[in-house]
Amino acid sequence: MRSITEDGGIPIAIMGSLVSKMVLVCLSMFGTMLVTDNFEKSGDKDYDTKGKDLLGLIFLIENCISVPASLLFGYLGDKMKVWKGLAATLLFGCFSGFILIYFANENGLPLTISFVCFMLCAHLVQMQVRRYFV
Repeated sequence: MRSITEDGGIPIAIMGSLVSKMVLVCLSMFGTMLVTDNFEKSGDKDYDTKGKDLLGLIFLIENCISVPASLLFGYLGDKMKVWKGLAATLLFGCFSGFILIYFANENGLPLTISFVCFMLCAHLVQMQVRRYFV
């Protein structure tokens, strides 16, 4: 068994797992309220239906992209050290999180893309962390 002092990738994997699980819970719970609230603030009478349609599209795109992305990252994980891919995914997740926060008050393409990228990064981090400890 490897210890934290012998392998520097273990703390990165533990923090990545913790952050990705928190991101997935927060986005699935509070992201839905954010999108619906943005439609409600726009004054549209059919805000609930439009919010559900956009959320359905966001989760569909994320799930369709996560399968090939997981295959790609699995292949790349065999070719390079796992913690390097994990660190790159976490940095991309932080960038897309900042974009998500910046465009949080409008339901447009930037919010949709950053929402999808943020959730995709969380799924990829979980996949890479599981792979690290195998």
